[in-house]
Amino acid sequence: MITMEEVCLKKPAPRLSGAALKVAPAKPAVLEIKSLCVEFRSRELGQQVKRAVNDLSLVVREQEVFGFLGPNGAGKTTTMNVLLGFVNATSGSAELFGTDVREPIARQRIGYLPEMTYYYKFLTAEELLRFYAKIFKIPKVERERRIDAVLKLVELDHARTRQIKTYSKGMQQRAGLAQALINNPDLLHPGRADERPRSDWPHESARDHPAVEG
Repeated sequence: MITMEEVCLKKPAPRLSGAALKVAPAKPAVLEIKSLCVEFRSRELGQQVKRAVNDLSLVVREQEVFGFLGPNGAGKTTTMNVLLGFVNATSGSAELFGTDVREPIARQRIGYLPEMTYYYKFLTAEELLRFYAKIFKIPKVERERRIDAVLKLVELDHARTRQIKTYSKGMQQRAGLAQALINNPDLLHPGRADERPRSDWPHESARDHPAVEG
């Protein structure tokens, strides 16, 4: 009988070559935050300064999935509001695709799905998407192609001419995801998933969209 020890002695492990030891280059950063601090004056504390985000630094690269976990008041929403341009940082910096988040162009490659969707309920799904496509200045021919594609992706193609007010809650959430994808974003921020029931998430095929990795 040949023991494992004998096999190891007869077949020593191959030595790694110099090429095998090379480290793959890091993928480009989609999001980079350096020493971010955000302070507010709190009425609850008698106008004292409250620090909502304290010296946060992180990098998220292409094809990475990243989520914030923490208790209420930890600064998760405040950080996202800085990235989306809703709140200015007190100090530090934040960049999206190498561009300062304070520059409007930095947000052109983002798709944003808020935790609560508020749309013009008298519009149909395709009218809603056409409205947002015009905001992004998508050419008409490309606009209609994308509307067809995202409605099929979220499985609302059959209800595209119905007013959104007739949709169920789950269907309205799908319409919101279609809106978030209409500009073909490189980064998708799907709101606060911890407060959204899993039943509200669109079909698996939509969650497999490349931008959802953001």
